[in-house]
Amino acid sequence: MPGMSRHLKVLEHAALISRTRSGKWRTSHLETAPLREAGDWIDRFRRFWDSSLDRLDAHLAAVQVAERTETKGP
Repeated sequence: MPGMSRHLKVLEHAALISRTRSGKWRTSHLETAPLREAGDWIDRFRRFWDSSLDRLDAHLAAVQVAERTETKGP
């Protein structure tokens, strides 16, 4: 239980969950707005890297084609 409590404290400090206490019971609630913001941020970088890697793939394919035509010669 102490390990779980530490994890919950980290999530609470990051504002990813909120916690309330009623008697001996503690409830945790997921805060979706920060997760949505993180997902949006990750999605922007995913699109960037997908685009960059697609361009790299096209460039490498063009280089391979050029190398094949050079080695065949006239």
